[in-house]
Amino acid sequence: MRVSFYWKPTCATCRRVKKELQQSGIELELIELFKQPPPRDVLRKLIEKYGVDGILRKNSNDYKRLGLKNRKLSPDEAVELLLANPDLIKRPVVKAGSLIFAGWDEEVLKILKRQTK
Repeated sequence: MRVSFYWKPTCATCRRVKKELQQSGIELELIELFKQPPPRDVLRKLIEKYGVDGILRKNSNDYKRLGLKNRKLSPDEAVELLLANPDLIKRPVVKAGSLIFAGWDEEVLKILKRQTK
């Protein structure tokens, strides 16, 4: 199974997760988030799963600059905002078939191990 891994190489969490997944024998297609953000359909699935607030990186400079703290975004508005400002996307984003995750939780590694065998 192909596992797409959207990341920022300078992000410590992304580097740690990448290493964990690779050490577990999971082959990754590495995609730099700022060069190629996840496509619209992936962002929509992330928003369905986590909600708009759950997919936004609130510690991002873009979050503060754009004044998002008190804004309610529709899913469509959020997708366009994330495409224009990839630093807002909670990372890493991991997509394996129909499974999709943003951020990191140890449970994701267990799920991916089962699915990629």
